[in-house]
Amino acid sequence: LQNTPVVEAPGLVVGRARKDAPNKYGCVVGLEESHEVVTRVAAAKVKAATDKENKVEDFWAKWRVPAREAEAALKEASGSPGAMKEQKGAYVGRLKALYVSREGKAPPGAWNNKLEADGEEGKLLKEVRKVLAEHDESAVPTTPTRLSVDDAAEEQV
Repeated sequence: LQNTPVVEAPGLVVGRARKDAPNKYGCVVGLEESHEVVTRVAAAKVKAATDKENKVEDFWAKWRVPAREAEAALKEASGSPGAMKEQKGAYVGRLKALYVSREGKAPPGAWNNKLEADGEEGKLLKEVRKVLAEHDESAVPTTPTRLSVDDAAEEQV
């Protein structure tokens, strides 16, 4: 009875957000499983938000140190990403980290620095130059610090 419409051709259609909405055939006053559905949907929203936060934290955990090292290498090279090639270390890796540092996201498909048809500069170096022109500051967030038990108690008060 609960899975059949009350009226065969309703005049007013109720908008539904989900396929498993408890009101898919009209108003439901009390349904045993409605609390379970609401709880499950709320838990899914919390999980999605947590997954997104963890993804961002993992991204910066991976890129924070290389991005800071690339910023230091850029400063040592007098602000020229092309001059960083003369320094010791992985040049393309530093270019990628520099892109991440300024843009806050990974380079779009420009993961190598092979010379273009004109033979002057690679695609990654061109992308980094463009990003450096657009952004003056690094987008790397500060390193999170763990609170001690005393600090956590003070924040709750």
